[in-house]
Amino acid sequence: MSEASVPPYDAREVSNHIIKLAINSRLELTQMSLLKIVFFAHGWYLVSKGAPLIRQPVEAWEYWPVVKVVRDAFKEFGKKPINKFAERGSTSSRD
Repeated sequence: MSEASVPPYDAREVSNHIIKLAINSRLELTQMSLLKIVFFAHGWYLVSKGAPLIRQPVEAWEYWPVVKVVRDAFKEFGKKPINKFAERGSTSSRD
C-alpha cells in the first residue's frame, strides 16, 4: 500500500499487498484464499483499531464472504493461482 494512503483502503490495494507478500514468500494464492485473507485482515483491523481496513462492503455469499471488487478483479483465475495484480478502478466507496 502506498505511504500516502490512509485507511480505509481500496480493497484492491490491500489485495495487491497480500499478493506481493505471497509472491515474495513463493506461495500460490487462489481467488478464494485471497478473499478469505482480505476478510480476516479487515475483521482483525476492525476489532483492533476500531475502524475499517477496506472501503468496500463485505457481502455474505452462500459459501464465503466476498468483497465484490476483489472477486471481480480476479474472477478470471477461478481456482488457479493468481499471477497478476489488480488494477484500481474508480475510487468511489462502493466500487
